[in-house]
Amino acid sequence: MPFQDFFGMPKDILTFLSLSALAFAIYSFCCYFFLERNWKPFLFGISIANFFYCCLTLSLVYFCFAELTGLGVTYFMVEVLVVMGLVIVEWKLIKS
Repeated sequence: MPFQDFFGMPKDILTFLSLSALAFAIYSFCCYFFLERNWKPFLFGISIANFFYCCLTLSLVYFCFAELTGLGVTYFMVEVLVVMGLVIVEWKLIKS
């Protein structure tokens, strides 16, 4: 994995996180293009998945902290902030 040296996260964990993010993106795009009505339950589903993705990422940063580079810690913290911002927007849309 080309970014392992930059971030310090073990390859198998990076692969899992990358594939999870890809699966979430595919799910979101499919919902956007194929759901015209009753989309709130699907948005709720992806918002919960995104929330737990952030929890998992924070846990992995904690447990792998000794292996991570400064860039790796920064990247994962910014990623969590961005995804949690998305979760907040998703929850506001669900409530509206």
